[in-house]
Amino acid sequence: MKSAIDNMIKLQEIEIQISHTRRVIESAPERLRELITSLEEFERRVESEQSILTDLKKQYRNCESEVQNNLDHVKKSEAKLFSIKNNREYQALLKEIEDIKSKNSLIEDEMIAFLGRIEAGEGALADKNREYEDLKCKLDAQSRLIEAEIEGSRKKMDRLEDSRHEVSSRIAPDLMKKILRLREDVGVIFIAPVKRSVCYGCHMNIPPQMYNELQRCDSLKFCPHCERLLYWDQS
Repeated sequence: MKSAIDNMIKLQEIEIQISHTRRVIESAPERLRELITSLEEFERRVESEQSILTDLKKQYRNCESEVQNNLDHVKKSEAKLFSIKNNREYQALLKEIEDIKSKNSLIEDEMIAFLGRIEAGEGALADKNREYEDLKCKLDAQSRLIEAEIEGSRKKMDRLEDSRHEVSSRIAPDLMKKILRLREDVGVIFIAPVKRSVCYGCHMNIPPQMYNELQRCDSLKFCPHCERLLYWDQS
């Protein structure tokens, strides 16, 4: 019976490792998706910065074009001054020229403000692009680590499956049937140690008579509370 218990304990250790390794493999796609999502979110922030900067440059070019059009208008109007004989018309054209120059002055002030914002935006965008490249390198490295972890876990799973088969073959078929039923009911921990009359599967006390019988290691005992197989832990 002691040999059977040792094999069951060994089998449970293997099952626990298999369960953990399976979780590592199954969680890997989600971890990879999280890395991709974080990079995509950063890309959207960079694109937003780029869009703002593009709009600022467009507004600056519009101002530049308006200033040039106004200057062309001023030149034409100033050339027209020499041909005007009527003082009233002359004064009206002068006022129109001054109004256009005043408007251009305001637009040029606005252009200076745009240049400041463009310069700041280009600096921020350059920083963001550097951050993006750094983040991309880090995420690429993490992705490679996860992929290597997956590959290692799959190889480990193959070894564990072989070990499980080898250990299971040393357990009597009728006992294996009981173990499989137990696993369905209580999970991967199907056999638990008993220390000082306490089942370490559910942390409940077992009857004194059962505890005494358990120490003889001559028959299988099941916890009356959690129904797990029990073995006496002498430590």
